[in-house]
Amino acid sequence: MVSCMNDKRPPPDQLTTRRLLLIYMGWVVAVTVFWLTPLSYPLRLLATLVHELGHLSAVVLSGGEIFGMRVQASGAGHVLSLGGARWLVSPAGYVGLLFASSFLFWCSTSAGSARFGLGLLLVVLLVYTVVAAGTLGVLLTLTLTTVVTVVLLWTGSALLQTAAARFVAICLAIEGILDYWRILFTYGEHRSRSVWAPVKEMPGRDDFYTDATLMAASYGGSEGLWAVIWLVLSVGALAVGIAWSVYEELRLQQETALAADRLRQKLNFRKGEGKEHRVR
Repeated sequence: MVSCMNDKRPPPDQLTTRRLLLIYMGWVVAVTVFWLTPLSYPLRLLATLVHELGHLSAVVLSGGEIFGMRVQASGAGHVLSLGGARWLVSPAGYVGLLFASSFLFWCSTSAGSARFGLGLLLVVLLVYTVVAAGTLGVLLTLTLTTVVTVVLLWTGSALLQTAAARFVAICLAIEGILDYWRILFTYGEHRSRSVWAPVKEMPGRDDFYTDATLMAASYGGSEGLWAVIWLVLSVGALAVGIAWSVYEELRLQQETALAADRLRQKLNFRKGEGKEHRVR
């Protein structure tokens, strides 16, 4: 007989943790590949809508006035506003995307919270689809996303709803990461200066700029510096979301196992007609 002390295999909980981490990494790889295909277009428009809602919320909270919001067919978007605190409004789009991704990650850990997260997403789509759509194509695409969300909420299984919440969470995180990547490496032909050059003043109406440009003008530094900062924050939030989801799944598995063990002990006690009954 081989002694258990010589068994170098990790305990079952470590095996489960590794397996779950591999599953989530597989999710990230699969969603990234999906995001680079035309099939991701509806969710890219959704990510733009969430980004612009971040700006809209910051304008309202800082006392500004909203005149309109648009999501364009290209995936670009903007909020027309007057007033508000520029230092708060500039990063709010990135903050909104980061918050929505983290929130949906949290929602994906149970069936009830997944339904809640998808329900909030449905409310956002119902309220802002017509308001924000810049073209008929955008309106139809966001409407399709709304219909799919309704179907998931009313007919989807608990497993499908949690998977959908996790899928959208990763999509929003990937879009944020790719957006900062584009700022650093693919917008060079549109700029009249280096992405690492300090921004001394707010860009003009006809100048090319991003939210990172506005943050550099408000806080100092360069467009590239702020893109890197938000890139690190987004990757970190994605990693924290994965770690939290793994922790919650392990906790739920442990609670389920403990509940099953208590039930088994209760049944064994009853078999002994009120006396302690031991299973050999």
